[in-house]
Amino acid sequence: MLAVPMPGLLFLGYGTRYYVWAYKLWKYAATKLFKAPLANVYPDGAICFGNVHPRVAHGNTIANSWRLFWDSNFSDHLASGKSTTHPDNILPFLAKLHSTEAQDYPLDDLEPAHLSIAAIIRQLMESGKG
Repeated sequence: MLAVPMPGLLFLGYGTRYYVWAYKLWKYAATKLFKAPLANVYPDGAICFGNVHPRVAHGNTIANSWRLFWDSNFSDHLASGKSTTHPDNILPFLAKLHSTEAQDYPLDDLEPAHLSIAAIIRQLMESGKG
């Protein structure tokens, strides 16, 4: 188990699909998103829960799904492309942050997601899943 500081995270769910992205500074719709510096997250932000099954996203279930995400086991699945300093595998970097008891996640290490909040909402609306 690792205790690692995280940047700001945007957690979004619809149906039983959940997504997570990082951000440096919250600016509402103008917020620039980055790939979450975590394994088990696809490049588009979709979370791979493995054999854990979150409930349908709803105002009453989102907090439970957030806890389920953090309490589930992370693997080395999808561990690349999340860090500028460790592009092949974020896990050694997270272990280093844990061992040095880092107080903050180094924001300059985040990889751009090349997505905006508006684009995410537009994709969900166009797909009929929003």
